[in-house]
Amino acid sequence: MPIQFKFDVEDTLKVEGLRRPWDTDVPYLTPVFFNKEVLVRYFYDPRYMCEFASETYGYFYDLKNEFHIPFGINPNNKVVMWLGDIDKLPETEKNYLVSENIESDHDIKSEFYDAQINVQFTEPIREVEILLLKKKINEATKNNFGISIFSSEDKIEYDEVIEKCSRYKRISFQNRDDFKRFISDWNEILVEDIDHSAIKNYLKGKGIEFDKKIKSNKALEVFIKKVVGEERNIIAPFFYLYDLRIWSDHKDAESLFSDTITKIGLKKDVTDEEIYQSLINKIHEFLLTFLNLIQKNREYTSMPDSSDLKPTLSSLAFVGFYVNSAIANGHGNTVSFQEIYDNLEKGTLLEYLDQKIPGEFDFSLFPPGGKQCSALNHVLNNVAGGLHGRERRKVGIETSGLHLLMAFIIEAMQQQEWVIPNRKR
Repeated sequence: MPIQFKFDVEDTLKVEGLRRPWDTDVPYLTPVFFNKEVLVRYFYDPRYMCEFASETYGYFYDLKNEFHIPFGINPNNKVVMWLGDIDKLPETEKNYLVSENIESDHDIKSEFYDAQINVQFTEPIREVEILLLKKKINEATKNNFGISIFSSEDKIEYDEVIEKCSRYKRISFQNRDDFKRFISDWNEILVEDIDHSAIKNYLKGKGIEFDKKIKSNKALEVFIKKVVGEERNIIAPFFYLYDLRIWSDHKDAESLFSDTITKIGLKKDVTDEEIYQSLINKIHEFLLTFLNLIQKNREYTSMPDSSDLKPTLSSLAFVGFYVNSAIANGHGNTVSFQEIYDNLEKGTLLEYLDQKIPGEFDFSLFPPGGKQCSALNHVLNNVAGGLHGRERRKVGIETSGLHLLMAFIIEAMQQQEWVIPNRKR
């Protein structure tokens, strides 16, 4: 049965530009409305990218290039998309979107409307994409290598993303001190946040030789070359950023400034705004390239493609039956929300449940580090990101960690985040 979205076709009669001569009774540009939380998946899941051109206009797409869809945010903080674009999405995406679909509030005023109907385009806000890419890279390296590249683990909430869109869209430098301050801020956000201790411990564990004194950029450079297998100097923008930060703190470092500008590919008479924008673009390009390389270079060779990061349907059902039994036996509140979230993040959920409620589960089919165990943690963690902080509103649960886990399992099934194993005849 086709997935049915809520919308009001009358909106296309009331808003200029939404009906075209060749349209059917339900035009392509029929607006469909969603809760703002619908974007959470695209903010954090490393399989997707979310780009903002302003506080009220953006795109999300998957890294396989299967779809690319624009969205707007109206004055009532509702997300708006075109029905025609939604119809082209894979069924799994439609299943996710419909869970946040709401009735039309008949207002599509936004830069989304200006761009899509009035052809008033704006450039993407790369700074916001960089912040979201950091989180995606951490998620991808945790899934694929068991470590986080960056120390900061806090997710950026929806309202903070919109606030940063507003800040970076209107960025300007009144003087050189403003430029230096932004350089220092970005160095702290990116270079100083590299978890070089975790990287070096990983390298040591794999028997990879490296200089024990390296930190931050150098540690990440070794990881990229010797673990990810990328020989190109893609990390160069992080070194440019660090050198500019050194220049900004020292009055006698003008030669370093000139050398760095030349390496970036700019002329000597360039403005601070031009330096900043060029550097931000190069940092964005590096992080996006890095994310793509991580996705293609998985540590576990038994997982050659993305489908191997999904459990079988029977594995999800198996865990669900045990969780349901534990709830029936009075353990509904034995595990908290935070314990579920924390252990999904660490990839240790099944082991933790076995230890927390002894004798209640038999997860011997899913040994730690095994393919199905890793896939279960990965998929349930992805689903958890879309419900975090909205448990009561979305699934009617307030405290029970096991009830929350059951909701994650059901949501994973609904989103078809599972595979059917190939059977030999």
